[in-house]
Amino acid sequence: MISDHQPHIVVIGAGVSGISAAAHLHQGGLTNITVLEGTKRWGGRVRTETFGQSLIEVGANWIHGGSYANPIFNLANQSPDLLLHEGQIQRFSRKNGLFYRPGKKNVEKELGEIGFRLFFDIERQSAELYNQGKGKNETLAQWIENKFNEELDKVSDSEDKEILEDILWGMINYLRLHNGDELEFSSANLYGCFWDIPGGDVKIPGGYINVFQPLVDQIHDKIQFESEVIKIDQSQNKVCLTTRAGNDIECDHVILTASLGYLKENQATLFLPSLPDAKIEAINSIGFGRCGKIFLEFDKPFWAKGEEGLKIAWGKDAIKSQRYPEEWYKSIFGFDEVLNNPNVLLAWIGGEGAEIMENLEDAEIISAVTKVLQSCTGDISLQGPVRIRKTSWIVDPLFRGTYTYGSLKPDLLTYINDLAQPLCDPLGIPRVLFAGEATHETGYSTVHGARFAGLREAQRLIDQHK
Repeated sequence: MISDHQPHIVVIGAGVSGISAAAHLHQGGLTNITVLEGTKRWGGRVRTETFGQSLIEVGANWIHGGSYANPIFNLANQSPDLLLHEGQIQRFSRKNGLFYRPGKKNVEKELGEIGFRLFFDIERQSAELYNQGKGKNETLAQWIENKFNEELDKVSDSEDKEILEDILWGMINYLRLHNGDELEFSSANLYGCFWDIPGGDVKIPGGYINVFQPLVDQIHDKIQFESEVIKIDQSQNKVCLTTRAGNDIECDHVILTASLGYLKENQATLFLPSLPDAKIEAINSIGFGRCGKIFLEFDKPFWAKGEEGLKIAWGKDAIKSQRYPEEWYKSIFGFDEVLNNPNVLLAWIGGEGAEIMENLEDAEIISAVTKVLQSCTGDISLQGPVRIRKTSWIVDPLFRGTYTYGSLKPDLLTYINDLAQPLCDPLGIPRVLFAGEATHETGYSTVHGARFAGLREAQRLIDQHK
């Protein structure tokens, strides 16, 4: 039972972690809540929009782990129509699609499937380094290249070997996305420390943002938009917040759910007094990724429906000699079909190329992407997209990136734990609490990690005030 005193709790950020925290506080009897959101919308890095003939996911794309061990899957199942397409749950396979080689003969489907199997076996071996404690002091880029060479040395047919090499090096762009950034920035030892929930990647035809509408309905009157917090002053027994608009808000507790990218850029001026050294080191040491999407709408599709899109087998020379910024497009992994959107393809891009893309004008992107598609298909008359919708998570000052990954620093889980620790007053009462996906040891980089972390910190305060 909650005590008679109702503390004032401010949740900073109305993304998944903040919404989850606020709704759980409300359900737990702590109802004196204010949610301060810096943008004009709720959802954070979940953002569903209308584009073409249907919905697109500008932010998070899937439920990672379509089973009841995943709190997001459980939420979505409360409104089953969100998950169903033609009466069935849609699971995304990372092993579908056809490989195209720019300027070269394209890849037969059977050989492409061999390339997929070979790559994902190498990826599995990468993940096992962490679990088996057999990692070497190498970057993920170094380890992957060595494994590519080992496996290709086993292929006797010279033509097949050349094609498989192109496929494997094209899959580097998949790793940039799956890992979160350039492979040179990550340790091979840490690739497998992420915990996968069973059930595969589940699509949400009804829109990812709508999964969280029932939570927002409970607290919608608590949310204040365009209220970016620029100062968190914990120098007294209470916490005083200052917004960019100049408003001061006094409260008993704060649950901070800002992105790690935002903390990297602003922690030095955001907190008074300054953060403890261990927390600053954690913020600086955990990687925060750069991944992007480009939605492309065409007058009519040039691809065959059901192929699951087009993957680009760039080849070793193209990837190893990639020049930035002019060859940003060589970071594109491929073009996927978009559910219920027959004229739209989704281009995936990670690392340095994603950041460069976000700073380009739409016309520049359309021109580059059209040339890539013409080179892949061999059809120089292929008409490019009539319009695009690109993401801007990296350049957005309230996000500064997409999701957490393990950097070259060896102690990722220690850093995540340090980041998650609350700031307490001299009596040991938690005053500033930290949530968000970057604070969850097994779910970092995911939407379910964000929800788990928000629930964790809300429960901490519920327990405090019983």
